[in-house]
Amino acid sequence: MHYATFKQRAYAQMIDALILLAITGVFMWLKGPSKQAEYLLYPLETALLVGYTIFFHGRFGQTIGKRMAGIKLMKANGQSASWKEAWLRDSVGMTLLVPTVICHYIALNAIPDALYASSSWRELPGLLAAHEPAVPHWIKTLSTIWFWSELVTMLLNKRRRALHDLLAGTVVVQLAPDTPSAIVPAQ
Repeated sequence: MHYATFKQRAYAQMIDALILLAITGVFMWLKGPSKQAEYLLYPLETALLVGYTIFFHGRFGQTIGKRMAGIKLMKANGQSASWKEAWLRDSVGMTLLVPTVICHYIALNAIPDALYASSSWRELPGLLAAHEPAVPHWIKTLSTIWFWSELVTMLLNKRRRALHDLLAGTVVVQLAPDTPSAIVPAQ
């Protein structure tokens, strides 16, 4: 079993980030400057963004980015990953997201409807940030610590397991070179 390289994982992350950015763009367009649309669509947008990796890892063992990179999520013992592993891998990120979602709604409630409606899509993130309670700042700090800890752990681990892999009991492996989805060559 050959473990995915940093380059392969970074490539997969980049592809997945572009897909998630496109989803975010669609929701920004759908919501427009409507506070009511924000109330209704924000939970769906958040669920899709969080659910993307959980769904693809749980159902196929790989996201679209991993498929394009020629890598796949497996249990550490070589068996196929299940829904349990998919949920466990994202559990810390989801936990850190909950206070951020709550603070988003607190900020949304604090902004007058007319001010929200008159703001451009470029101004809205700053407007929301200005009305958020202080909680997201420590959440952002914890998220940053989690991100860097994941990266360092993966780079210093022979099997290239990040913290979320250790938590879920998973590894990311290279697919055989003759696999149709193996686009990025292994190093």
